[in-house]
Amino acid sequence: MEEAPQRGLLSYDRHRSIITVFNILHCSIKEKSPEAAALLIFIAILGPWRIPMTLMKQFQVNATQFHNPTDEDTKALIRALTDPSILLLALNDLANVCLLKLRRNRTLLCQAFSLHRAICQWCIEMAASEKQEWIVRAAHGLAAAILCPTKGYVSLRC
Repeated sequence: MEEAPQRGLLSYDRHRSIITVFNILHCSIKEKSPEAAALLIFIAILGPWRIPMTLMKQFQVNATQFHNPTDEDTKALIRALTDPSILLLALNDLANVCLLKLRRNRTLLCQAFSLHRAICQWCIEMAASEKQEWIVRAAHGLAAAILCPTKGYVSLRC
């Protein structure tokens, strides 16, 4: 909060609440990268633990399986989860504004990432009423990974 936010955002007030800061960051990132904003919500549903890239790369999203695949947020999430380049760019965009922390190996490849619990809670509260299908699909995918870890993939299909 020591630095003023970019122009075009709400008026600067270093004493604003952290929720307001999260809202500003989310609006800013959504304008720059809808995929990063959608991915942030999805990752928050997964929780505040270290999420390996292998798990994210293994999620399979089938647009025809979504109740509303024409929703702009859902389209952005599908793009982020099905294209490894878009996934990495979205993760970097989120890391650049401190919404998540990337864990890199010695060759600087992203191995995992994590969100702070407060960001997870804010995202879930913000999206709970609108993204119930995402919550169900994330829970299903995690359960599938836990029950069948040798399958080598996690499916978002219900």
